[in-house]
Amino acid sequence: MEFPDHLSRKGSVALSREILQGVNRIFQEALVCDTEEELGKLCLQVAEDLTQSQIGFIGLIDSQGVLFDIAASDSDHDACRMEQRCLRDGLPIHGIYGKVLREGKGFFTNNPATHPDSIGLPQGHPRLTAFLGVPMLYEDKVIGMVGLANRPGGYRNNHLFTLNVLSVAIVQALKHKQTEASLRESEEQFRALFESTSVAMAMGDLTTGRLLRLNDTYTNMLGYTLEDLADKQFQEITHPEDRVADRAGFDRMLRGEIPSYSIEKRLLHKDGHSIWCLVTANLVHDAAGQPLRSVAVIHDISGRKRMEEELRAAHQALEREQKFLEAVFDALPVGVCITDEQGGIIRTNHMDQEMLGTRPNTRGVDDYHEYKAWWVDTGKRVQPEEWASAQAVQTGKAIFGQLVEIQCFDGKRRIINNSAAPVIDDHGKVVGSAVTIQDVTTQWEYSRELREAKQAAEEASRAKSEFLANMSHEIRTPMTVIMGAIEQLQHIDRNPGHRNLLELADQSSQRLYNLINEILDFSKIEARRMDIDEDWFNLRSCLQENMAMMTAKAIKKGLRLEFEVSPEVPESIVGDKYRLGQVLLNLIGNAIKFTDEGEVKVTVHRHEDILKFTVSDTGAGIPADKLETIFETFSQVDSSSTRRHGGTGLGLAISRGLVKLLGGRISVRSQLGQGSVFTFTLPMKTKVPEPSLSETASNSLITDAPEAHILLVEDNPMVREVVLMTLSQRPWQTTTTASSLDAAQKWQSTDFDVILMDLQMVDMDALKATREIRRLEAAKGKRVGIIGLTTQADHTVREECIAAGMNKVLVKPIEAAGLYTAIERCLADCRLSCPSSTDSTCTSTY
Repeated sequence: MEFPDHLSRKGSVALSREILQGVNRIFQEALVCDTEEELGKLCLQVAEDLTQSQIGFIGLIDSQGVLFDIAASDSDHDACRMEQRCLRDGLPIHGIYGKVLREGKGFFTNNPATHPDSIGLPQGHPRLTAFLGVPMLYEDKVIGMVGLANRPGGYRNNHLFTLNVLSVAIVQALKHKQTEASLRESEEQFRALFESTSVAMAMGDLTTGRLLRLNDTYTNMLGYTLEDLADKQFQEITHPEDRVADRAGFDRMLRGEIPSYSIEKRLLHKDGHSIWCLVTANLVHDAAGQPLRSVAVIHDISGRKRMEEELRAAHQALEREQKFLEAVFDALPVGVCITDEQGGIIRTNHMDQEMLGTRPNTRGVDDYHEYKAWWVDTGKRVQPEEWASAQAVQTGKAIFGQLVEIQCFDGKRRIINNSAAPVIDDHGKVVGSAVTIQDVTTQWEYSRELREAKQAAEEASRAKSEFLANMSHEIRTPMTVIMGAIEQLQHIDRNPGHRNLLELADQSSQRLYNLINEILDFSKIEARRMDIDEDWFNLRSCLQENMAMMTAKAIKKGLRLEFEVSPEVPESIVGDKYRLGQVLLNLIGNAIKFTDEGEVKVTVHRHEDILKFTVSDTGAGIPADKLETIFETFSQVDSSSTRRHGGTGLGLAISRGLVKLLGGRISVRSQLGQGSVFTFTLPMKTKVPEPSLSETASNSLITDAPEAHILLVEDNPMVREVVLMTLSQRPWQTTTTASSLDAAQKWQSTDFDVILMDLQMVDMDALKATREIRRLEAAKGKRVGIIGLTTQADHTVREECIAAGMNKVLVKPIEAAGLYTAIERCLADCRLSCPSSTDSTCTSTY
């Protein structure tokens, strides 16, 4: 810029010196001023001083095109009410201010009021006597203006020159301050972001690779302090396996091939473990565009990596499980079929194809008509909607065990077990079904054979039961005659020679009777038809009675026979007295039989709710290899003992069966030459049954037999004769008949007290006759006692007799004492039940 021509050299030198001083002052203040406004006021002061102006302003145009003051003279200028001066959108700018901004060059006027561009002053603006204004240019654009006014004597060209020079310095100073402010703001923002962000950040030196700056998130993540990392390089805290790839990416960024780079790598924690991180690096450049340092942002992605690893492992496990399922699907020994929600076949395994053959194209339930099958129980055709898979997809319920005969697609017929379960999604919708098909043809045939075998076995069992019943009748009937005749002869014949023979006959008959009972009892146990009673009885009395029956045998062999009952064992218990006695007699009898010297001892102990019975002897003992077999059927330690000691070999088998039926267990321990110990346990039952009328009656029996009129109904003349002889020993009148029908007629015409009625009558069922008599008793006004006589020792028979109206049932052969007791109790029952002999509805059983 040249000085105006009219200035003298001396004057131009002085002016130049003043201008340079002003410019220097502006640049110096630009370095120390804190704000743009503070710098603007100083620049305005320099301009006013050099031009001797009284007032002035410096304005800048903002991004919206609005001219705003950054500095103004301290005068009444603050009272000015100017409207916003706007340059945006091409709006015209009027007035002398607008002339500077529009034309982009400075001018002055010493008479502003008459200037052509003057539009007057706004309210409150100071009065103008002279005006000087120059634009502020930056990169050839108007960015603002400097306006001065009211120089005494007005303005000249040298003032315009001075202000033009100063405007250039002012623009440079303001731009420097703006740049400095922007840098300071950026630095502060970067520092705030660097320190406060939750993301790890690090700054490094490009030349040495050293870490220059780290935020707390970075150090906390890796467990280091700033001092720990002061002399470390990025590579030192990078996992060795990731260093090559990391360095290659960083070098590409340094060479300018990529603006930045990211890498997933492992950083080493202070304690030695590694952390997966996503590192994104950028370069920081200087004003000349040269890279100064690197800044890296580090995200901890170890959680994501862990999740990815878990997902990868889960995916691998899923694939492995899928392969296992496919292997299982194909290895299953049953046919498997998968359908869709319409019942269409999606997939089958090889067993399905092997059983049924190649299935037709089945797209849904409607296509099931191509399957020919029949229900095995009815033989009816299986309809499409009846198949298990159809019901599963249509109803959402599982169907199991459909047995059908199907004609396979290879032409063969098979019996299959067909089942299906619905497949339901998370929303409860049926999306298909899983079907299993099992070929049960062989099992079905086996089952049919088993059913036929079972039927045959049941028929054989029935035949066996009928045979045993018949044998019981056929054997017990003559035994009744034999034993009854022997018993009567023993009472009648007092000849010593005859009594010896009668004693032998009685022993043989008793032995034969016991043999028959053992065989029949074993058959009942084997057929599970043995009846067990639950009655209240005195345990010690039961033991004494059974020991008494064995005393004679023990004395005969010179053995001591003892029993001992612990004090804690109660006097009375609930159970089957007869069956317990049968077990005791078997065990005691065996002990006496196989013991030649010493003793046989019976003990009873209580262990909580268990009674423990022990029968020990000092006999020869049992070999160890025989202990497991002695409870088996027809088993004996030595087969020769059958001839020496007698017996069927059923005693222990029957004992084991009875103990089991009574709810206990039996065992044995023995040593050769030291004897044997048989032990069985029974549950001790404490439930006390209600006393029956017959028990009350039995307690009131009179010692002298009362007179009575008895009707004997028996079609076997020999049995009839023996029973008559037995009854003749009492003061009773006896009438006989061989017909149940005749018995009912005689009862109607004669006043009988007791009827002895054989159950096996030819002309009329004894039960039917009993029911008929009980029906007619109401009109007669007197109750008669009815005692059944039978050869069938079966609890069922007894129950049927009692239900028909009988008071008591006796099993043949009948001992005299038992017969007398039954009749006397029956008479007592009727007497207690019907004391007036007028109540025809009373009943009693014994």
